[in-house]
Amino acid sequence: MITAYLGGSAALQAKLASITSSSTRIRIMRSLAKQVRLNAKKHAIAQTDLDGQPFTAHSRRRKRKMLTRLAQRLKVLDVTDSSATIGWGNAWESGIAYRQQFGERRTLTKNSFSQETGGSNAPRASTDPATRTQAKELLKAGYKIRLPNHGQKTPTMRWIMENLTIARAGVILRSLRGTKQSWTVTLPARSFLGVTQDEYQELTTLALDAIEQQLAKS
Repeated sequence: MITAYLGGSAALQAKLASITSSSTRIRIMRSLAKQVRLNAKKHAIAQTDLDGQPFTAHSRRRKRKMLTRLAQRLKVLDVTDSSATIGWGNAWESGIAYRQQFGERRTLTKNSFSQETGGSNAPRASTDPATRTQAKELLKAGYKIRLPNHGQKTPTMRWIMENLTIARAGVILRSLRGTKQSWTVTLPARSFLGVTQDEYQELTTLALDAIEQQLAKS
């Protein structure tokens, strides 16, 4: 999640202090939070991070844009008269966003991978459909399916999740990896949450304009 505190210049602080109505301050904070959420969506659509650099390309060179669906589900979670919080309604999506925002490098073992993707120690049944993580790892390991003409092709992640169970995917993955006991997974940082310096200035202007409008009404 992102928690934004209305700070900034001395002029902004002075203007804000002149508003005594808590409900008015909440309305201002909500409008700022919505703008921060909109900025995150724009970063995902443009596929650029907070430094203006293109997102690191997906390892399998997928053409579909990254993080757009995740950014679309970003919402305003809480607003007070001095701060606003935006994020996701569940820990799973929040975890994905955190790893994408800051990047991640970790070492997985056969046991830890099994637990994360639905192994015998996980709450999911072995007969459930293969997970997205399993599908990704199978493709990384070079998994292919046979064609009627005896050829082979690389399946899509969707095909794997629709046609393999957790148990079957695990067996195939262990077979493809052979005796390898551990491997390193690196996820590059793709910062889409937050604001750039230009966006910060825009938010400051937005806040000042909103405050001026409220003061004119009083």
